[in-house]
Amino acid sequence: MFNLTEYIKRNLVGGYIDGTWTESKVSQLCVGYLDKGHLTLEDVEEIDAKIQQIKEERANEIVEEVDVQTPEEDTDNGDVESI
Repeated sequence: MFNLTEYIKRNLVGGYIDGTWTESKVSQLCVGYLDKGHLTLEDVEEIDAKIQQIKEERANEIVEEVDVQTPEEDTDNGDVESI
């Protein structure tokens, strides 16, 4: 049987993951669905927790990428290169 609530939750989180919606837009949509009775406060909290988890995972990925890269050494000694 089709579960509208699960469909909405899955698509709101999916829209955030693929960049269709910002976190703010997902929040606005959640309020609308909450107001219409399609989501409960617990559903909205679950969506928010998932988005916060995704944000944290993305931030950790960025930190890991930066840690892997080594800074280039400054080789500019002020001399003009010969052509």
